[in-house]
Amino acid sequence: MRVVTAAEMRAIDKEAIEGYGIPEQVLMELAGLALARRAEEILNASSRRRVVVFAGKGNNGGDGFVAARHLHNRGAAVRVVITDAPERLGRQCAEQFRMAQRLGIETVQLTKDSQRKVQFHAAAADLLIDALLGTGSSGPPKGAVKTAIEIINAAERPVLAADMPSGVDADTGAAPGAAVRADATVTFGLPKIGLLIAPGRELAGRWTVADIGLPRALLEGGPRRLVLPGFVRTLLPARPPGGHKGTFGRVVIVGGSVGMAGAPTLAAWGAQRVGAGLVVLAGPEALLPVFASNAPEAVSVPLPQVNGTVAASAAERVLEALDGASVLVIGPGLGRSDDVRALVTRVLAAARERRVPAVVDADGLNALADAGVLPKAGGPGGGGGPSAPGQARLFPAGGADDAPALVLTPHPGEMARLCGVPAAEVTARPVELAETYARAWHAVVVLKGSPTVVADPSGRVFINSTGTAGLASGGSGDVLAGAVGGLIAQGASPADAAVAAVYVHGAAGEPGPPPTDEFWAARPHDAGLTAGDTARRLPRVLAWLRGRAPLDAAGRDFEL
Repeated sequence: MRVVTAAEMRAIDKEAIEGYGIPEQVLMELAGLALARRAEEILNASSRRRVVVFAGKGNNGGDGFVAARHLHNRGAAVRVVITDAPERLGRQCAEQFRMAQRLGIETVQLTKDSQRKVQFHAAAADLLIDALLGTGSSGPPKGAVKTAIEIINAAERPVLAADMPSGVDADTGAAPGAAVRADATVTFGLPKIGLLIAPGRELAGRWTVADIGLPRALLEGGPRRLVLPGFVRTLLPARPPGGHKGTFGRVVIVGGSVGMAGAPTLAAWGAQRVGAGLVVLAGPEALLPVFASNAPEAVSVPLPQVNGTVAASAAERVLEALDGASVLVIGPGLGRSDDVRALVTRVLAAARERRVPAVVDADGLNALADAGVLPKAGGPGGGGGPSAPGQARLFPAGGADDAPALVLTPHPGEMARLCGVPAAEVTARPVELAETYARAWHAVVVLKGSPTVVADPSGRVFINSTGTAGLASGGSGDVLAGAVGGLIAQGASPADAAVAAVYVHGAAGEPGPPPTDEFWAARPHDAGLTAGDTARRLPRVLAWLRGRAPLDAAGRDFEL
């Protein structure tokens, strides 16, 4: 499903009105009707039906008036609170206001004199509807709108938001000032980026996409999409019944250091449990007993070591192991040293020459950051963005295959080091940064987080829809890196493998059955899940996706 910015949604609305001749009033009527229907679902759990709609002066307020009208006609006791004088309402909103007046719906303008009355009605309501700003939030709300948001939150009643919770930026999910804490949100036409990124993700509650009659052609395409199971099914590599271990590829994992033997082992589990035919574990020779006991199905390759980490001279053994390899996974648990940096850069250069795709994770990413081989923000190119991207491609474009052969899997801290920006900026702008640096590095970037964002050099961005805070435990990223490599080994492109592995890994980290196309659940308080638990569930999720293990739907955080 396509994901849009506020400007893109406005452009779609404009084209529907001007290009297709759909009256603006029709779109508003359908949006308000969808809002009223969702309100009815919430009110069905209550014996009373008292609703207060908070309406701004723009089209979002008009949607709120339409909902108020439909709820009034269905017997609810509805009041509308407006934040501007009636004569200052926008054209469409004013028209809906007049209809509500003719129906006898009580409307109160929020002023200092009426504030106590509004607070009383809000506290006594069975449902509050936020139709103040929608996607029009820009900067901290002020004046009567800010006061209305504070009244909504202080009432501690169920809240339904129209399109976006007011005060939340539709493009970034940021809430720079007062913001509505909604229990549910009805977003119109397509989901907005801000519904997927914290804190907007949490403030929106359980959200639903409403069909408001926009032409299908306007809703398809676009550079960004929300990753759902129907799409993931199309990305999974085939599993021919007559296949053998050679059919399903050979993954070479280079990782480990004294005290960090678990990281490459977990990566091996990830690769094995998504179906790789053979896994080779190459690490410091002292770790071989650990590899043999914890990943007996893998082939172990001892590497020379210095002070507990791999020596630079180990590159020769790694290059031997790469003969016949389908994919290289490098970095889990390697540690940081001059030797590690030399090893990583040399092995990746050799993989490039041999056209072996590479997945770089953890200390492999730190080695790239320390080596300075990737462009950073504000470099020689100026402009605050990555400079001279073509000069730093580890896998340059060109030749018979222009697809990226490099997958980088940073968490926000690692991405900050790679880009040369504060980690807080990475957390605040994950979609933008993943898209920018995937182009700059000619790589698939898997920016891990909540949600994880995958971007490729063509400008495509995929926002994942699975996972919980239960995945925030040591080793989780190692399992993911191995899973990406395991899918590449079976024939998936690096970009497809990254998108599918992120989805499957997230679903494996959710308690209960995997998600469906209809629902997404974020369970922020899940705890006690280990990386090993996630790895063990990978085959179950894959079987479900392939239709071999029917399971019930899990509760999700939004409906589509």
